[in-house]
Amino acid sequence: VGRGAAGLRRSTVLAVVLALAAAGLSVSLCSRLDASLDLPTPGVAAKLSLRTRSILADSSGNITLTCFLSRKDVRFRSVSRFLRLLKHESESVGGARFTLQYVDPHWDIGAAERLFGRGMTDEGLLFERGRRRVVLPFKDGIGERTCATAVRRLAASPQRRNVYWTIGHGESRFDDYGAFGMSDIARDLLRDGYFNCTLDLSGAVQIPGDCALIVIAGARKAFSRTELGRLEAYLREGGRLLVLTGMDFDGGMAEFLPAWGIRPVPVDVGAFPTLSGSDVIVSDFSDHPISSALAGSRILLERPISFLPSVAAESVSGADRIDYAPIASAGKAVFAVLTERGSGAGQDLAIRPMRLVAVGDASFVMNGALASRANANRDFFLNCASYLSGSPVAGATGEEAGVL
Repeated sequence: VGRGAAGLRRSTVLAVVLALAAAGLSVSLCSRLDASLDLPTPGVAAKLSLRTRSILADSSGNITLTCFLSRKDVRFRSVSRFLRLLKHESESVGGARFTLQYVDPHWDIGAAERLFGRGMTDEGLLFERGRRRVVLPFKDGIGERTCATAVRRLAASPQRRNVYWTIGHGESRFDDYGAFGMSDIARDLLRDGYFNCTLDLSGAVQIPGDCALIVIAGARKAFSRTELGRLEAYLREGGRLLVLTGMDFDGGMAEFLPAWGIRPVPVDVGAFPTLSGSDVIVSDFSDHPISSALAGSRILLERPISFLPSVAAESVSGADRIDYAPIASAGKAVFAVLTERGSGAGQDLAIRPMRLVAVGDASFVMNGALASRANANRDFFLNCASYLSGSPVAGATGEEAGVL
């Protein structure tokens, strides 16, 4: 008050103006550097799935994760928050140590140019561990699954594993991008480190040596005796086979499966839980590496068939016995089953056991089925592929116990 306080009033106004300027500059700097403070909120804390945490726990070393995305992009905040969660979860389970980097293509011109030299052709994520790299473009869709798969590929030992899809019997093809094709699940196999190849049993003298497993995806036509003989010889040598079959797609597999412990039987779909009236909700999973992690989930099968143990599974004994193990069922009906031959002698004699998984629906991982409804069909198929190929379901190392 009065002339004596004029200097104090002027200094107060100046302090307020400088404080506002400092606050504005601080906000701009935080936005530019993506600085954030995430306060824990009870009941809404984000968590990763059990599968992702298991993969992170199996990883080790240092992984550099580079996000190549403009900071003005609407996806940037959610992506950066997820990457920080991934880093935190990996540290909490004792996994790999992540170093997060952000490159803005509009601001960091030099860094962007270096990324293009290391395989980045578009906006996306770059995972690096030593000399190994995995590039995930945003245009292909990025989520928890794809990031966990990238970490898994970096942790796995370098190898070439091929998944062979049979052709010539009306099977669904992995290079078919329509609703009845299987290009979506084939892309997931590729991300897991497999290579998808076609297999014509009528012309192949023997199964290629780089075969991790064979997929028979809904054969409509019967296999010839020569083709079945080649499949049988492959299995007797410790081969791995995944058969997708159903009411309309049994082909020659209905006669082939009983010799390997599985007897297909028709079921009344109306007697089981359903969504549309023609599908079956399968939510009972056994305590097996393929299915144990899916407890609480469900898979949807369209007009499936069920399985029972055949005479071969009940009569053969000793080291050459066939072990029959249901892995997915609804009530008393088994809709997915695993049989193994030679597993009893595997640890002692280093024999690679034969493995065969049969699923009573030939369409449950078609593109249309994966896109139309929320289900665990994708996870179940990939778990089957990992187990059959000899890789741990959660984190593949490429090595199998008890094998020389």
